[in-house]
Amino acid sequence: MLPESEIFGTPWHWLAHGLGLGQNPHGYDETRAIRLRSISSRVKQRFETDAHHFVDELVRTIISHCEAPLAVAPSSLIEQLAGFQDPHDHARACALLIDSLVKAELPLANDTTLQEHWMRALQRITTLPTISDAERYRNMHLLVSLFLAAGQASWNNALASPTTKRAYKTAWALADSIEQPFYRIRAAAILTTVLGMIGEEHMLRGDGRDRVADLVDLNAAEFQQLRSYPSDGVHSGRDFQLFPLLLTLTSFGAVNRYDCLRRHGDWLSRAADEVRALTPASRASQSLFWVSALRSLGVFSAYVRDPPSFLLGIIDGYLQDTNGRRGDDYLRCTYLIHLARQLGCTDLVPQRIRQILADSVINVIGSDLYRNNSYASGFMIIAYALSVMNAGQRNWTDNIDLEEAVFRIEDDPRMVAAQLPRLGFSLVDAALRLRRPKSQDTPLSKAATLGNSRGDLQ
Repeated sequence: MLPESEIFGTPWHWLAHGLGLGQNPHGYDETRAIRLRSISSRVKQRFETDAHHFVDELVRTIISHCEAPLAVAPSSLIEQLAGFQDPHDHARACALLIDSLVKAELPLANDTTLQEHWMRALQRITTLPTISDAERYRNMHLLVSLFLAAGQASWNNALASPTTKRAYKTAWALADSIEQPFYRIRAAAILTTVLGMIGEEHMLRGDGRDRVADLVDLNAAEFQQLRSYPSDGVHSGRDFQLFPLLLTLTSFGAVNRYDCLRRHGDWLSRAADEVRALTPASRASQSLFWVSALRSLGVFSAYVRDPPSFLLGIIDGYLQDTNGRRGDDYLRCTYLIHLARQLGCTDLVPQRIRQILADSVINVIGSDLYRNNSYASGFMIIAYALSVMNAGQRNWTDNIDLEEAVFRIEDDPRMVAAQLPRLGFSLVDAALRLRRPKSQDTPLSKAATLGNSRGDLQ
């Protein structure tokens, strides 16, 4: 697997935050291309926003380039960036455009203007006031996306500029000021991971602090206190300690800090025990984070000796536990499909998983379930369904009418603002997977060195 898929190996990375889009390209296919254009067009028709107008043009540009290579990207993409008034939309679009052009190997006639937009986006996000954990968490992730995009584009001078160095410090300040440990640890783990990827590990030490050691300490405190949190619609019980820990373990592989694996105990053994103790529903989704952590550390085979049995145990437990009508079932099913793909076992996924996904599109989208569980949002369901289009050798969304489902998405301004970007990420992700199967990885990912070559963690 490519380094990016070992670090950003889950739908949470791709669809919630736009990290690691376009993994496992399978080549241009006219039927899939037409379908993607149609879905994107219907989203644009349903939700008239500058952000999705931009996404729609980017999706069409990528698809056209995959079909017949373009000489340069259309200048209209840059022109649209100038029209964004909202700093969050502008930053998200900048990072998405940079990452997409690099991965599609589609140059601009002149990327100076794009670099100027990137720098402006960085400055705007770093100066925005924040009054809540949600705002701090969102802004930190936007900065992370901008850092990673510049790294993908090999903008080394920009990454070393005084403005960017201030932004690194702002990102840490945002992460440090998040009060809820569930979000604070995840934010710090992702920031650590990306700083390692772009070669800015020096930002993990300073002012007498060791940021990676601090991250371990935060996890240790959570496991000692074992605070009880109400379910957020997907996460419950052990998830609130394990999910941040798994992102933390993945970050160790990105920054080569294997020494932290035994700070305050044996974290790999602890994580393995926690995964086994999860509820069947939680194990269906958290196992993918576990596999990513193991692969980033180079110890996958030591903990998953029989991948088919590992997968079947998770699937069987989940199917015995669900009636297939819960608002979050589609999410568990897509995670299981991606887990099967990464393990090379998609032939073991039963038809029931695909049927639950199809039923969610039919029955959950347009219902009122999203009012009590944001994960039951129609935006989310379509985004996750798109993520498994042709995962492995199978098309998991055949006979699921996603185009029609777009018109049943809830017309709730709060949900549009929060969830429309996720659908945009998913459309771009699906478009990038139309690249030729042997598309080269980005220079940044090829330069990444993950996994413990010494083998002393086995």
